[in-house]
Amino acid sequence: MNLWHLKVLLLFLLIHATESAFPETYQWINIDCGAESYTLDTKNLINWETDTEYIQTGKNKNVTEMYTNITMQMKTLRYFPENTSPNCYSFLTDGIEKYIVRASFYYGNYDGLMKPPTFNVSVNGFKWMTVVTNSSQDEEPIVIEGIFSPGADQMQVCLESPQDGDVPFISSLEVVQLPFNTYYRLIELRTAFLLQQRATFGREEDVVYTGNFTGDRFNRIWKAKGFPNHTNMSTSLQYSYYYVDNQPPYAVLENAIEAPSLLDPIILSFNLSQTNQSLCAMLYFLEINNSRKVNDSREFQINIGGQKNTTTVNLQLGEPVLVTLYPEWVVGPVNITMSAVQGSTLPPMINAMEVYTVMEMYSVPSPTSEASRALLSFTFLVLCYFYALL
Repeated sequence: MNLWHLKVLLLFLLIHATESAFPETYQWINIDCGAESYTLDTKNLINWETDTEYIQTGKNKNVTEMYTNITMQMKTLRYFPENTSPNCYSFLTDGIEKYIVRASFYYGNYDGLMKPPTFNVSVNGFKWMTVVTNSSQDEEPIVIEGIFSPGADQMQVCLESPQDGDVPFISSLEVVQLPFNTYYRLIELRTAFLLQQRATFGREEDVVYTGNFTGDRFNRIWKAKGFPNHTNMSTSLQYSYYYVDNQPPYAVLENAIEAPSLLDPIILSFNLSQTNQSLCAMLYFLEINNSRKVNDSREFQINIGGQKNTTTVNLQLGEPVLVTLYPEWVVGPVNITMSAVQGSTLPPMINAMEVYTVMEMYSVPSPTSEASRALLSFTFLVLCYFYALL
C-alpha cells in the first residue's frame, strides 16, 4: 500500500468514525415495543419498527390471548424485570428542534399475575408521568404525549419503578420531529409541553394521520369531543388557512360547535392535578357559517379559570384565528369560558383546542451523551495524529 492509498484509508476511517458515533437521525420514528419484526399498519400506512436499535435492556412479551380487541401495537410489549433502573430508549436529536413524543402502555395481563404495575416515565432525567395501569378486559391503552425541546444532542425516554415488585413495561413509542422552529414557538429550549387534551369539536370521528392530505401530517391525534345541546357546524368549502400557527389539519377546522344562543356560553372543562402549574391553552377558530348575513358579527370574550383578564375574539368568514392563553397559572379542574359580548349577533363557536402543562428541563448533559462525545473527540484526534505523520 503506497502513501496515497494509506491517506485515503485514514480519511475514510475519520469520516466513518464521525458518522457512526451516534445512531441515525429520523424525522418520524414509530416503535412497536416488544415486536420481533417490522409491520405496516394498513389503516393509516404507518410503518412500525422493532425497538432493538434504541434500547439494550428488557425482554419481549405478548399480552394474554384473551385480550383481542386491541391494535397490533398493543399486542406486544417490552418489560424490564432485571431491576436495572432506569431503562432508557435513546434518540439522537437536533439541539434546537422540537419533538412530539407519545408513549402507550397496555398491560393485558402479559405476566399472568393480574397485578398491573405502577411506574414512572422520565425524559432526560426529568419525571414526566406516573403510569398507573389496570387489568380489566375493557381497559383502554394508557397514552401520554408531550412536545419536547431537549436542547441537547440526545433524548432519552426512561422507565423505572418507584417501588419493589412493580415491573415497568411499554407497548409503543412514537417520536416525530417538528420541522423548522416555527411550530409551537412558545416552547423554549429545555422545556416541554405535556399534553392534557387535544380536541376537535363538531365531529363524530377523531382526526389522525391517514397517509393522505386529510389527516395530521405530524401524527397528532385530535379526539372528537361532542357537546350536548350545542349546534354542530360543518362546511365543505376549502378556505385558505395555511398560515395558522402549528398547522392543524383542515379536517379539524371544517367542523365546529356553536353555543345554543347569545346568552349561553361555551364552557370547556378539563381536570388537572391539585398543584400550582403553568398552563398553555391553544384555541383554534375558523368562521364556517356560510349563511351569515352581511351585518352579522361573532364576537366573544375568553376567560380561563374565572380570572379577571379576558381575550376578545372577532371572527370573520373564512379567516382562521389562533388564541393562545399562556402562561396561565392554575390549580386543579379548570374551565375555559367563551361568552358573547354586547352587540354580537352570533353566539360563540370553536373548532379545536390543545391544552398543555409546562415542564422545565434544565440540567447538565447526561453521562451517556458526554461519554459518546468524549469517544468521538478521542477517535478524531488519534486519526488526525496518524494522518499528520504521513
